[in-house]
Amino acid sequence: MMLGRIVVVLLCAGHSIVCARTAPDEELIVAMVQYAFKLDDVSSNAAKAEAICAEAAEKGARVVVFPEGALTGSLHYLPAGTDLVERAVTVPGPETERLARLAVKLDLGIVMCTVEAGEDRKLYNTAFVVTPAGYQGKFRKLFLAPGEREVMVHGRATPIFEMFNWRFGVGVCYDINFPEVARMYALKGAEVYLVPTGGTGIPAKQVHPKWWKPKFNLDGFMKVCPARALDNGLYVLLPVSTDAGGGSVAVDPRGEQIAYGAGKDEIILVRLRKQLVKEGRAVYLPDLRPEVFRDLAKASEQRD
Repeated sequence: MMLGRIVVVLLCAGHSIVCARTAPDEELIVAMVQYAFKLDDVSSNAAKAEAICAEAAEKGARVVVFPEGALTGSLHYLPAGTDLVERAVTVPGPETERLARLAVKLDLGIVMCTVEAGEDRKLYNTAFVVTPAGYQGKFRKLFLAPGEREVMVHGRATPIFEMFNWRFGVGVCYDINFPEVARMYALKGAEVYLVPTGGTGIPAKQVHPKWWKPKFNLDGFMKVCPARALDNGLYVLLPVSTDAGGGSVAVDPRGEQIAYGAGKDEIILVRLRKQLVKEGRAVYLPDLRPEVFRDLAKASEQRD
């Protein structure tokens, strides 16, 4: 047991505000996990996650964020006819309990991602949060990418998780391409936007051979992440699994890159400073006009 440390795990779900133990920290160290995980091997992936969390805690991390689908991989890549609901996990369930026990042992917060089998027997691309206080909630991916939308159901909620005197919003992968999500979190008071990405469980060059290249993530993520951060005065952290090519990135509220991963397995530490959030908040958000957003919603609903 590591005394004197408070760690939070952040996953995705449909709650409003979830509170864990808070501390008046003006700085916070978050670990982005850039590792490959196996498709359809929950037991192996959970064991690997436990070892990674222990290493991250030793390095001083208080929050550990895993890439998309780290527990299960992207199950829609399994052969046609596979019962995907039986291969998915329930949230909460045995895996959340297992990681919650680890959170107590390491005094750590964990954000884990998985394909979830809902009570309605529908599939969701989910991130869940556990802390030493137990399971805190989940976020379900709002915008499903091609291939996912044929087998999964999109989420609807944009929860805020308050931990260690920091407020977090969560997205998953494709969500980063929709600026409304980051703006919604900023207006709800989020200081950090976590966007776990990748996680097919199959090397990207096999899944998408026509467009894969070793640093394919660099092109898109290095454009959208700074924009989401600067426009909203928040940190954006995007951990990417190495089977999806790596290229994890962290951007501060000024739109400046502060961490980047190459294509290898690694734990990437990111130091967050609350003062930068306070400064970033004062740039654009005070000048927002709510009536414009109402018009945006109407135009979106009326489009062909």
